[in-house]
Amino acid sequence: VFIEVKTRISSGKKALLPEESITARKLHKLSKIAAFYITQKELFDTPYRFDAITILLDENKKTVKLNHLKNIFL
Repeated sequence: VFIEVKTRISSGKKALLPEESITARKLHKLSKIAAFYITQKELFDTPYRFDAITILLDENKKTVKLNHLKNIFL
C-alpha cells in the first residue's frame, strides 16, 4: 500500500479539506514514485493500491478528524 498523508488546520473558517489538495498532478507523481519502487524491489507480481490518510485539526474545538481513503485512484 502506498499512502499519501495530508493534514489541514481549521481555525473556524471554512477550511479546505485535506483530500481536496490531492490533485491529478500529485496522483501522477505518486504513481511514478510507486513504479520506481516496484521496479527497484522487483515486485512486479505483487498487488498494490494507493490510499490516503487525511487529518483535519480543529484548533477551536481541540479535535482531530482522521480519515482513511482506500484506492484513491478508483
